[in-house]
Amino acid sequence: MNGRPVADDEVFQLEIRVIDVVPECWRRVQVLASITLGGLHEVIQMVMGWRDDHLHLFALGDDRSDGSRLAVGADEAVVTVADVFTVGVPVRYLYDVGDAWCHEITLVRVLRRDPAIRYPVRVAGRGEAPDDGQ
Repeated sequence: MNGRPVADDEVFQLEIRVIDVVPECWRRVQVLASITLGGLHEVIQMVMGWRDDHLHLFALGDDRSDGSRLAVGADEAVVTVADVFTVGVPVRYLYDVGDAWCHEITLVRVLRRDPAIRYPVRVAGRGEAPDDGQ
């Protein structure tokens, strides 16, 4: 985890890309740096048009043979995006363990909060998300 101090006015611009989906599917969102991983999960559900009907998990770092360190032990209600994201270093998000929709989430840049914007906000995207059974 980063452990770096976070300014109250920091906004993280994240790119969320569903891996191995054709045609490509991605979303770019801006969230407060203080949002928890649980809150980010809710944002992902919203921007992908899903209903949160499946299990999910976040994977971080390089500690396992498959290139990930599972964040299963992390309390998603406490750990924030500022705790785990570094510019340019992807974090994995797995949704629907059965269908295994793997996402790569990358912190694209850190911005200052715009008081005229209500966060989170989707700023770009492309493609249809996989159907989660709606």
